[in-house]
Amino acid sequence: MVGSTCNSHSGCAIGIDPGTRTCGIAGVASDGSVEFTLAVRRADLVESLTRLVAGRGVEFIAVGGGTGSKSVVDELRGAFKGARIVEVDEARSTVEGVKLALSETRAFARPFLMAGFLVGISRRDGWAAAVIARRALDAFPHVL
Repeated sequence: MVGSTCNSHSGCAIGIDPGTRTCGIAGVASDGSVEFTLAVRRADLVESLTRLVAGRGVEFIAVGGGTGSKSVVDELRGAFKGARIVEVDEARSTVEGVKLALSETRAFARPFLMAGFLVGISRRDGWAAAVIARRALDAFPHVL
């Protein structure tokens, strides 16, 4: 789900949590609000991201600097010419992403998340990508 902030002129930062099989993707507005999270197969990353941002353009992409980050950055630079692409420390981003998901999820859903529904890789990857995007926005506050 893409919120109205990411549809605005100011856009949003895209966070990517790269992995060998899956990659998390998140859109985070300049105020830090998480607009969307999802996970895609690694092989489908560029195509999925292209469809996701169609018509909005991409100005700023933050990639977690861990597993597979170099090849992801290279692919993104080829696909999104003109976008600012940075690598960000991704240490503990999965743990922070789980905490973020719990804090931003409605109270009635928390017991389900805590019972293990959030443990699925696709959920974790997307929220880890949100943490990566927030870290990049903290490091580059005037990018959007």
